[in-house]
Amino acid sequence: MQYAENEDASAPLSPTQINRLQQITGTLLYYAIAVDPTMLVALGDIASEQTKATIKTLAKVEWLLDYAASNPLATIRYTASGMILYIHSDASYLSVSKARSRVGGHFFLSNPSTDPSKPPLVRPPLNGPIHTISKILKNVVGSAAEAEIAGTYVNATEAVPIVVTLEELGHIQPPTPIQVDNSTAFGFANKKIKIKRTKAIDMRYHWIVDRTSQGQFLIYLEPGDDNLGDYHTKHHSPTHHRHMRPIFLHENERLKTNVSMSTTHLASCVVLQLLRGCANSHIHRSTYDRATHMAKYYIQK
Repeated sequence: MQYAENEDASAPLSPTQINRLQQITGTLLYYAIAVDPTMLVALGDIASEQTKATIKTLAKVEWLLDYAASNPLATIRYTASGMILYIHSDASYLSVSKARSRVGGHFFLSNPSTDPSKPPLVRPPLNGPIHTISKILKNVVGSAAEAEIAGTYVNATEAVPIVVTLEELGHIQPPTPIQVDNSTAFGFANKKIKIKRTKAIDMRYHWIVDRTSQGQFLIYLEPGDDNLGDYHTKHHSPTHHRHMRPIFLHENERLKTNVSMSTTHLASCVVLQLLRGCANSHIHRSTYDRATHMAKYYIQK
């Protein structure tokens, strides 16, 4: 569970600093959408504050730049598979300032299930993401269930042009499977709960009910631990980042103690290994010296 931060009371930035912050955010946002989706949650928070940025916002940007420097050259690996679109949808309730929530979605292509009209009995083989969503809801939702329904709605609307594109390329799509981890969102989309109890929910979300009834989407329920959309809905610890990053991105082993490697190059690898994840400090000379000492030790061994 994560709560929104208290109101920022730090000093505001100058117009020059805000302009530079916006340049950094725009550059990294392009990179995150194209290659490295692990940055999207942090960029979403920074982008929502950039017009009234403060010293605290600048500190967040520095943390993100440390993360980018510690995890350079992200690569997405796609494997041969079927061309059926799968979506993992999730949301975090009241995790953003001003009583807002965040929606996350993981889109990937995989093999068709044995019965396209029913939820997949076996989890389809994972593939590289073709699209990732990490958005802050503009409207304030009244419950965690409504946030999950909003997440299903946002992901489904994003899926429509992708499905049309796949079909125009000759890959006919069954009802698009959308995995959720909230029983109310599942019951709402499949008309398994009394509709009178959802009158307070924004009427736009009833669009997903109609599209599911028409057979355009297949909303099914799975445990939250198996939902890859959860990663893009909130901030995580460095340990969780290190655990989840190889799922979304292809990473080579960074630290190799091969005698053919030079001491300097091996020292750089050690530094990267030490700072892998959400680094919150800069590389000091003492750190590099310790890494060099470790590299010499490995080569001697």
